[in-house]
Amino acid sequence: AWLLEDPIGSALAFNRIGVAYHKMKKYDKSLSFHKKHLEFSDSDNQYAAFYNLGISYRFLNQIELSIDEFENALKWAQQRIDFGSECLAHGQLGVSYIISNQQ
Repeated sequence: AWLLEDPIGSALAFNRIGVAYHKMKKYDKSLSFHKKHLEFSDSDNQYAAFYNLGISYRFLNQIELSIDEFENALKWAQQRIDFGSECLAHGQLGVSYIISNQQ
């Protein structure tokens, strides 16, 4: 894969492409770009990758992996005392746990 000479810019581009594929309901493609986003993000910028991986896995009905990624997002937020991100991660974890209990 060709990368820009800007690793952070590349990571953000992977994120946006992943979101675009998600909106087109191409969840496998979306997942692959969110994985690339995580791979190229530095530790201070991983939250969106964890969060979007959680969403992607949930749409692919891989609920345990969804929960794992939202837990990663939650830990990231708690380590940085980022209450807004922590709140979002808790909410998405709740959704994934509800789905998991219904299966």
